[in-house]
Amino acid sequence: MSDRTKTINLFDFSQSEHCTLSIRLKADGFSFSIFEPKESINYTYNLKIDSSLSLTANLKKAFQEEDFINKPYLQKRIIYGGLRYIILPLELFEDEQKESLFYHSHIKKENETIKYDIIKDNNLVVLYAMDTSAYKYLNEWDQEVDIQSQPGLLIEKLSKINQSSQKKQLFIDIQKSRVSIYSFEKGNLLANNAFNIQSYDDVLYYSLYLWKQLNFNQLEDELIILKKSESDQSLIPEFNKYINKIDFLAMDRLFEQS
Repeated sequence: MSDRTKTINLFDFSQSEHCTLSIRLKADGFSFSIFEPKESINYTYNLKIDSSLSLTANLKKAFQEEDFINKPYLQKRIIYGGLRYIILPLELFEDEQKESLFYHSHIKKENETIKYDIIKDNNLVVLYAMDTSAYKYLNEWDQEVDIQSQPGLLIEKLSKINQSSQKKQLFIDIQKSRVSIYSFEKGNLLANNAFNIQSYDDVLYYSLYLWKQLNFNQLEDELIILKKSESDQSLIPEFNKYINKIDFLAMDRLFEQS
């Protein structure tokens, strides 16, 4: 039975107005999660997208074909996994300067809207570019939809995980041709780096370079990979030559409500 079938069969849609619908927009597809607060259960499944279509076209297709998306919900939220973003201290941020701040670091593109997330616990702001057509479509779908960047939400979640640890932690998000690295100490973000990669050798190089630059302890501090595929597992023997404590954390768990 597929994840979609399990979700549709198990979830009581007559109670949807008491639940939260989360949709994560990824490079290779959409991830849906319905959080039922009474039993504190998440119903989830992933949907592949048509790479020949635009993001907006894929959204329209999914929203037309998946009836449950348009049920009434207590809250609807979008987690946008775009790669064009910057992180800066909250004290340096002013709303009216968001575009000039963003385009100091990125080449300007057509059809994009600059948005931001304020991460109060870390005194940070994540500025990110979102496809304008998709942004307009989502707001037409629901004017009260909550949109947040994936990096912003990851920093919030990983910071809380690190607060409960006595160690420095380096988290690695390995994507098809890119790796994002988040490092924390006592709940504070030490560094966030994102690199295009050609192979897993690049993941190893960049991760260990940052580990050394931040003076992580190879015996005590922790490296955590944010998924668990066969490809990711192949990195473990190499990492184990330099780092003692290595673990996995399922990425989808970070986007579940609790």
